[in-house]
Amino acid sequence: MLWCSTLFACALIATPLVLCLWFVAAFAVDLPIGDQWHCVSLLHGLYGGKISWLDLFLTLHGKHITGVPFVIMGLLAPYTGYDTRVEMFAGVAILFSACVALSLMAWQRTSKGWAALLALVPIAWLVMSLRQHEAILGGVMGGFEHIAVSSFFVITVYLLDQVVSLGWPLVLAMLTATCCVFSLGNGILVLPFGALQLALSGFAFRRIPRRTAFVAGGFWGIFSLGVGTAYLAVYERSIDTEIWDFFRSNLYADAQFFLAFLGSPLNVTGDTGAAIATAVVLAAILAVVVVAVAGRSARMEANTVAPVMLLAYALVSDFLITMGRVHFGVDQATTSRYVCIGYVGIASLYLILLSARTLPSRARVYLMSAFLVFVFTGSVAAIEDGLLWGRVRHYYRLGMANLLRNYKLHPTSDFGALAKKPEKVRRYAPFLEDNHLSVFRDPSPEKIWSPLVAPTVALETIISPARESAGQLPVFAVDSRAEEELSFSGWVVDRVSRGPAGGVLICVDDKLEIPAAYGLDRPDIAAAWRRSNCHRSGFSTSCLTSIVGGGRHAISLKVLSPDRTGYYRTPTIALLLIEDANLTGERADRNGKAVVATRTRSGAR
Repeated sequence: MLWCSTLFACALIATPLVLCLWFVAAFAVDLPIGDQWHCVSLLHGLYGGKISWLDLFLTLHGKHITGVPFVIMGLLAPYTGYDTRVEMFAGVAILFSACVALSLMAWQRTSKGWAALLALVPIAWLVMSLRQHEAILGGVMGGFEHIAVSSFFVITVYLLDQVVSLGWPLVLAMLTATCCVFSLGNGILVLPFGALQLALSGFAFRRIPRRTAFVAGGFWGIFSLGVGTAYLAVYERSIDTEIWDFFRSNLYADAQFFLAFLGSPLNVTGDTGAAIATAVVLAAILAVVVVAVAGRSARMEANTVAPVMLLAYALVSDFLITMGRVHFGVDQATTSRYVCIGYVGIASLYLILLSARTLPSRARVYLMSAFLVFVFTGSVAAIEDGLLWGRVRHYYRLGMANLLRNYKLHPTSDFGALAKKPEKVRRYAPFLEDNHLSVFRDPSPEKIWSPLVAPTVALETIISPARESAGQLPVFAVDSRAEEELSFSGWVVDRVSRGPAGGVLICVDDKLEIPAAYGLDRPDIAAAWRRSNCHRSGFSTSCLTSIVGGGRHAISLKVLSPDRTGYYRTPTIALLLIEDANLTGERADRNGKAVVATRTRSGAR
């Protein structure tokens, strides 16, 4: 019976990690988007020898020095072909390391035994919450840096909590603190808080010998001076007066933002009001503990120092982010990438409750019960929220990845959804293609695939459904004067595996191949085939109408095998008629026969 209980507790602890790994595998899309084009520009400089690894480490992004994420990106790129999905898995690994550190701190504050394993369950569900879906599915400069800074802070606090002499915990703490400082702006907090933790542990609570605390604090001070000097040497020390004035003149909005930020990890409904209410309840739990300590009905013990440092980090980080982001609106506080910081504050409250053994037993039971109810309901809501936004993000980014893959077929103005400065995409996309990076990593196979049964294909729309037919072929008529872009959509199912194919390309007249975003959600196809894995069988793509040109065009598909090692070329499955008054040539009538154009380029009959 004991081993069954232990196994059950371990399963509850491991489930959030498994969910996070599955979440990345199911919804991640390899694509540089948004701020990640800054990463592409750095890779361009690194590959071209224009910047060194030290330059990469000390690179500023906005007002943050995010050297550690950039170095991780630079180290992974040559081996993965700059696959941002690998960065996402690396983010989960770093998040898990923080979970381990917090779990060890919780274990040290329990009575041990198999039942104590259950005390680790809330930690796992808090840290590995899918509420932070944006950071988990972001990659470097897409949320990875938020995971890194909080995780390295947590690990540093844990290592300093293990310092009883001058040994490896202090050395490792300096290493993780350096990673913390150079992950994001608020990482600099680890330096003063680390010094405070050592001082409190040695001089206030005498958890470690005073001599050890003095020497360790001296080493930490020298280390902090060196790292802080290097940081400030490249940091841009400027204050945006408009942002500062807004912060000072909108105290009510500041308070709302501050509370919503703290409550967002356990936000049940996802709206700002619920996040604020959650933060108020958590603050009330903390207030009860503080009042009990102040009233001497409980006392602060040495093992409370580390949780208090974590709480201080969360509160100060919340204040800094409130000061810098409140002008965007209170809703910014519940952005999923910030949950990585918020969970540290909530986990610290849990550790404080575990540490406060001198609290009256009844009060401790009530407080812990209220806390666990919030963790349970918030975790369930986080799964639902994560799955919803995971699907939305997946299908949106599939389309964006296809847009990047077809960058030569689109004007620069179309890249506004990929980067804040669309010209960056136009400038660096050839670099990615030439070096077979990101979406250009896997070229189309040249080997012909001969399946036992041909795939089932359907081209449903070219801008709109076909209204005419030529024999058994649908005819899609498009007026180039009204439609500057052609959009294709449909679905493909591999009949041998009764599942998705490996990819789809639209072939126009055997001259032009347009890669399509394949894997779009088609629940109707899954229902028709009675196979759940067929729901990702849809495809979609687009290109400029002028690239295809006026006249009659034969449309076929190139279907990649499920393992992407070969392709199957379908016969012509549709006709595309592009009417263009500015082009001479032939165009198709309703029967698919060629007729002579009646107007020349000049418009004369």
